[in-house]
Amino acid sequence: MGEKKKEVEINQDRIDEMIRTGKEALDKAGKSHTSGTIYDDIFRLLLEKYPRLILPLLSELFGEQFDGDEELVLLQNELMEEDDKGVIDKIISDVNFVVKDKNGRVRHYHLECQSTKDKTMVVRMFRYDSRIAIRDSKLEDGVLVVQFPDSAVLCLRSTDSTPDHFKVRIVVRGNKSVEYEIPTMKMANYNSETIFERNLYFLLPFLPFNDEKRYKACNEDNAKLGQLLMEYQGVVFELEENINDGKVEGQAIKDLTVLFEQVVDQLAMNYGKVRKGVEEIMNSGKFWLESDRVREEGREEGREEGRKEGRKEGRKEGVVDALAILLKTGMSEHTALELIAEQKGTTVKEIEEVVYEGKNLVRV
Repeated sequence: MGEKKKEVEINQDRIDEMIRTGKEALDKAGKSHTSGTIYDDIFRLLLEKYPRLILPLLSELFGEQFDGDEELVLLQNELMEEDDKGVIDKIISDVNFVVKDKNGRVRHYHLECQSTKDKTMVVRMFRYDSRIAIRDSKLEDGVLVVQFPDSAVLCLRSTDSTPDHFKVRIVVRGNKSVEYEIPTMKMANYNSETIFERNLYFLLPFLPFNDEKRYKACNEDNAKLGQLLMEYQGVVFELEENINDGKVEGQAIKDLTVLFEQVVDQLAMNYGKVRKGVEEIMNSGKFWLESDRVREEGREEGREEGRKEGRKEGRKEGVVDALAILLKTGMSEHTALELIAEQKGTTVKEIEEVVYEGKNLVRV
């Protein structure tokens, strides 16, 4: 017996507490990065708190077009079925939801976040999808209509053998069959540049998976650590530009950086220098919320001035923070300035002007 569709009540207090308490709250979900639970929690958290961030991801996966006015409704992820003896079988999917547009069109999606290789993944996906389809089935003129959701798997780790699609073929009497594909989104195929170009902010907290094999070497070599931190500082710089251009709200950016840091904490749990450096990099963006406030609360005639001021202060604080963090790794000032200049696409002289503008700072 299929369960009736039920909207999930979003517990805002739980979401805010997870963000506020950071690692302590997330660690309750999973002590080891191999469990995957913490990544599932982050995946669900983002969808619950910032549902519109998923729309560009759906466009990337399924080629769908959205105008941003759609309504997203989360559905119950516990999928239950009762047999003829009254025994209830329950399985839990990561997320399934519907997107409703202004014309009344409803599209149903099911997404799974996978951090480890699982040979049974295609079987699991079919099991989830069939439960969802049965739950939402309906009779039309005496015919049972069962529609499967659009499904996909986000593979946080992948290998050469990870398929681009899982395939399922259903064969019925008369050897008639229908086949459907379940696309996989491999995190390894996305870097910070493609994430920002395609507005795939939903993927940002999972970006550290692409670097996890570098963490041991970075922890042992300050030059490699400095390079890694500058790459992450580049993410911070790009987020700064996005918020100052009004593309993403300030709180969403803050939460994304917190979750980014939590993923690094799990992947680099044995590499203290990496964790500490990333923590300082991600916390260097505190001015974002203030510049956002100036932009949003200023009078109309003063908004552009506030925006300019936010950009100017943001650039300066970000560069100064980056320099300080790199110097803490033992890197020379000149090398640090070169790395920052390369990341910002400018010259060492221009970076020096930003850092030391009008200040009698002690140069290291």
